Amino acid sequence: MTTAHNHSAVPDVGFYDWLNNIIHSTTGLPVMTLVVFVLAIFSEGLGSAIRRLRARPVFWIRSRTPTVILHNVLSTLVHASKVTLMFLLMVIFMALNVWLCLAAILGSALGYLVFNWSSLWESEAPDKEELAKSHW
Repeated sequence: MTTAHNHSAVPDVGFYDWLNNIIHSTTGLPVMTLVVFVLAIFSEGLGSAIRRLRARPVFWIRSRTPTVILHNVLSTLVHASKVTLMFLLMVIFMALNVWLCLAAILGSALGYLVFNWSSLWESEAPDKEELAKSHW
């Protein structure tokens, strides 16, 4: 009695089989590329939400009111969602499809531009008085 073993370099993983079936269908690649693009934009939106949630005064965070507890739970949920989404995008990126990789990169770039637009225009350069005081 002999048994056949799968000795291929790529293991049979359900997600990649599913992804390859979608990519090789007629409309699968364009739809999946659009989905990855939107997910990457959404991922940057979650990152922006995390930065805004963290931008709270220190005295407000140190109190133990139910509002602060709710704030911490919300921050944790948003962070967990972002990490989950980033891992999903990483797994899709590892499928090594050029179009999906480009969609992830371009979606992330567009999302960063859209959700951080106001911070891109804010200057963090010191004003003239601070420059005059420095030894540079």
